[in-house]
Amino acid sequence: MKVIDFVKEKVNAHRADYDPSNPRDYIDCFLAEMEKLKDDTAAGFDVENLCVCTLDLFIAGTETTSVQGSPLHD
Repeated sequence: MKVIDFVKEKVNAHRADYDPSNPRDYIDCFLAEMEKLKDDTAAGFDVENLCVCTLDLFIAGTETTSVQGSPLHD
């Protein structure tokens, strides 16, 4: 739960100072798609999905890093 709360905090911080003409990262690009598709609820571009996708990327990167450093990874 702490990790999800962390991701939500980051998403909220991005929303507070979001500039569509200057995307900084994945979250900003997702926010741009949310704005473009705000009338299409089936598209899946909402805050909940943004948090889940961001968390998935974080976990995937963490797993890759831990496997790369493992002595079993040859």
